[in-house]
Amino acid sequence: MNRDDNIKSLLTFERLAVVFVLTLALFAVNAFWFIPTKREFDSHVLTLYSTKASDAKNQISSSISRHRQALENLTFSISTSPKQAKEHISRALRENQAIESIALLGVSGQELLREERTSLVTEKDLRQKDKDPAFQHVTKTRTPYLSPIFISETGEYLMQMAFPLNLQTEELGEEPSVLTAVIRTRFIIEVVAQISAAKNGGQGLIYVVDSSGLLIAHPDMSLVLQRVNVLDRGIVKDVLSGRESSTFETAKKYKNFKGEDVFAVALPLKIDGGAWGVIAEAPESEVFTAQKRMFLVALLSFGIELFFAFIIFVGYLRLLHTASDLKKSQEDLEEAKTSLEIRVAARTKELKELAESLEDKVKERTKELKEERDKTLAIITNFSDGLLLLNAKSEVELINPEAEKLLALKEAEAAGKTISGLSVFPRIKPISDLLQKIPSKLFRKEAKIEENLVLEVTTVPMRRGRRLLETLVILHDVAREKLIERMKTEFVSLAAHQLRTPLAAIKWTLRMMLDRELGPLNGQQKELLEKTYKSNERMVGLINDLLNVARIEEGRYIYKPTLTNLEKLVQSVVESYKQEFARKRIKFKLEKPEQPLPKVPADVEKVTLVIQNFLDNALGYTLQGGKVTAYLKYGKNEVEFFVTDTGAGIPQHQKERIFTKFFRAANVMRMETEGSGLGLFIAKNIIEAHGGRIWFESEEGKGSTFYFTLPVKQ
Repeated sequence: MNRDDNIKSLLTFERLAVVFVLTLALFAVNAFWFIPTKREFDSHVLTLYSTKASDAKNQISSSISRHRQALENLTFSISTSPKQAKEHISRALRENQAIESIALLGVSGQELLREERTSLVTEKDLRQKDKDPAFQHVTKTRTPYLSPIFISETGEYLMQMAFPLNLQTEELGEEPSVLTAVIRTRFIIEVVAQISAAKNGGQGLIYVVDSSGLLIAHPDMSLVLQRVNVLDRGIVKDVLSGRESSTFETAKKYKNFKGEDVFAVALPLKIDGGAWGVIAEAPESEVFTAQKRMFLVALLSFGIELFFAFIIFVGYLRLLHTASDLKKSQEDLEEAKTSLEIRVAARTKELKELAESLEDKVKERTKELKEERDKTLAIITNFSDGLLLLNAKSEVELINPEAEKLLALKEAEAAGKTISGLSVFPRIKPISDLLQKIPSKLFRKEAKIEENLVLEVTTVPMRRGRRLLETLVILHDVAREKLIERMKTEFVSLAAHQLRTPLAAIKWTLRMMLDRELGPLNGQQKELLEKTYKSNERMVGLINDLLNVARIEEGRYIYKPTLTNLEKLVQSVVESYKQEFARKRIKFKLEKPEQPLPKVPADVEKVTLVIQNFLDNALGYTLQGGKVTAYLKYGKNEVEFFVTDTGAGIPQHQKERIFTKFFRAANVMRMETEGSGLGLFIAKNIIEAHGGRIWFESEEGKGSTFYFTLPVKQ
């Protein structure tokens, strides 16, 4: 072996040693960053879900304390001015929407006074409450009482608070001893739903258990309705004992209702008489995905390092054998380079001349395009509505300042991302859900972003032939209109409630006078009182309609469907109208099939209102000598009822408003001055709440036909 061969061997050994040392160093770096990073990740997960559970706990505790403080203030007000007890209670109900009812109990447990939010309470409705746990607790200990969660007959989750009273008032007849209040716990369910739906706090959900381990709030309300008990979970036992807990302890691990292993953090919520538990949980497959990926990255990184070390070593050996070939190739390339430089110089001269001739045209056209672009950007930037421009892949290409303001999102954060990928931003998610639910063209569809922010969403697809190029999404803020509408509904509800009590008193007084309980009446007095009684009844009907409309708009119009024979129900309502049709000389007939109709699930009281509304309209807007026919039919798994008349009909240009609030057609207002314009609006909401359909056919001057259907239970 000559001297050059010895030098080559030495260089090869040195380079192999360097490759080996670098490989060991990279392996050590992987090991050193992986272990502390895993610990830091576990700590972050615990903090994240503890924060989520703490947020829910603080909101629930704050709401309960607020209601308790309001009732303690009420107790103080009644103690200082007992003669105004009823006024104090009425004011408390108005100011605290979550309170369902308030009652004063005497020392014997008898209710002396009770006010309810949704109904009028008379003396006959007052009950004996000496067996009530709240009364017994407060009477025995003279301390406040908070009941466990219970379910009302209407399916509402409630809890009861009670406070001791020390006063004597002749007005109530007995010494009031206890004040009790029933409170809707919907605020607990809303807190759980809101925090579970928020994605900025991590995946997963929140649920709440009472002191016995029963679920009282969960995003899946079917589990709450089944009264599921989760006391067998280790963290639930810990939290009900007043200790914080998590499933980092192997003994505390459990599976959720889907059979998935979960990570969970539980915090205790102190309540009078015990403790509740607030638990934040999420599937381990979602929580620890990043940790698993980190481990795989470490293994992959080490494998890649070994692979490249091997490649470098093999490549170095091949380079030693090809060095001479490279030198010869270099000489050939130098020769080719000289020839190529000559040809490139000639071609460059030609291109330079062509470029000089086109340069002026390019500059002029560039200036025009820049001006057009600036005009378009100025319009978009100063547009009063929010604008999003999406490409064919639903990726954001442009967002104007108004959209940034409405969505709390910067253009740099949104550019290049799909609308579904931006769902992690709370204000984007409702819009993303709406675009995915209705992928075709949208027009003024509402999306509730936050409590006081509602946007109308309109999409404008831009196509070339059948090919979708881009989609313009227009966001219009309608929060102010919604606020005004809600204020109007609340005012109507408050005014109707305030009018209901005096109207009821007037009704009872008139009835007593007509029944001669207050003395005899002559003919003129009786006629005058009967007219007054009928006018008062119409006013009560109007108040009831206003309350029904308010309940519908607030989502509190409760239905109690039972299997009902619609034929018998219609027959009973029709019988009550036959005398009135005969008095007005209108021909009336009920046509029904010979075969019995199947029963349908229906709220008898609500469906009766719809049938009465159809018959009232036919009776009121059909002239003497006219004809009204009611029909019952069955087909396609639904029972159909409709009423046809030969009355005034509905003008063509007003048909689209027929089911809206307070609407009455112009042609019938001259015929029948009475009416609130609310009947068909209420009827439509009742039928649609039953899963049925309601519609009409009409021609002005010839009559109308109003239909509704109710589905048959399969």
